[in-house]
Amino acid sequence: MDEIRLVRGAEASHLDEMARLAGSTQERPERHTPYLSTTVAGIRSELAETNGWSERTVRALDARTGELVGWVLPDIDPELGRVWWVGPVVAQDHDWGAVAAQLHGAVALPSDVTQQEMCGDERFELLGDFARERGFDACRASVALNCETAPAEVVGPVVRPLRPADHVAVTTLHDDLFPGTHTPGRALVASIDPQKLRWVIGEPVAGYVAAEVQSDGLGYIDFLGVDPEQRRQGLGRALVVAATRELFARGVPHTHLTVWRDNVTAIALYRSLGYVAERTFVPYRRGFR
Repeated sequence: MDEIRLVRGAEASHLDEMARLAGSTQERPERHTPYLSTTVAGIRSELAETNGWSERTVRALDARTGELVGWVLPDIDPELGRVWWVGPVVAQDHDWGAVAAQLHGAVALPSDVTQQEMCGDERFELLGDFARERGFDACRASVALNCETAPAEVVGPVVRPLRPADHVAVTTLHDDLFPGTHTPGRALVASIDPQKLRWVIGEPVAGYVAAEVQSDGLGYIDFLGVDPEQRRQGLGRALVVAATRELFARGVPHTHLTVWRDNVTAIALYRSLGYVAERTFVPYRRGFR
């Protein structure tokens, strides 16, 4: 077993080495997690923006050299009573299972956190075994798709920015389509971040799309929702095209999204717009209803 020393908490001065270590593992499918960017700069920004990262991070240092060999960050949403385990991240020349177990065991979660989730590339078998040993269940997998060229503009349904008068309709539709997700409807419409796009279609609202320019400079489509009674009318296509084109207009090098692997209709739509499937992610959950 690796001789390591665990340190609870981190400072801003530790961000660079934490990001470099994660960046080196994110390049490998068998160590990749969707919770982190694929670039060192992006990872650094994501960590710094995570609420409570400094006091919640646990670092593993080589007992002889003091070198950082691993870390884990429990990203906690107290309102949902949920934690997303960012990591464990472990250096490639160390025993992943042994270091991960020590890192994970060093975290004491608040008593009101009852839901836990880990997630990794389907080839990240070490994480899958680690999660199942701790009572986590493998859940519905998602496919990550990437687009490097803006699709042609759609002529037809008008997509417009979200207005305050749309908030109730979008909140209701979102919570109906995505119950229990990481971003409830009220949070989706409350954002005033200029990097986040919230567009709708229809009068009254028949669909919406949520997208953003991430901290790593990449475009991301987070949610796409269309009223079930209004589907097969091209509304989803119009929303995706509008969001993707706007992201490229803002200078992103490419944009990406995830969709459930068994949602073949949505995957076919995205592929028809130039999105290419790159990875498949499996979430592992415990305590979810």
